[in-house]
Amino acid sequence: MQDLYGCNPMMKVIPVEWEHVMPVGILYYPEPTEEVDRFLTVTKEVLNSKKDRL
Repeated sequence: MQDLYGCNPMMKVIPVEWEHVMPVGILYYPEPTEEVDRFLTVTKEVLNSKKDRL
């Protein structure tokens, strides 16, 4: 979590100690750059492979 400090001045990290999960999303343009598109593809592959293991 320490890596997130200072990453964006508009974001605030508040540590908590509870058993709660919060879904997150990734915002990107409808026509993403090649780099963003590759990132999204890899992210989907990783998430799908984790689903298969459950």
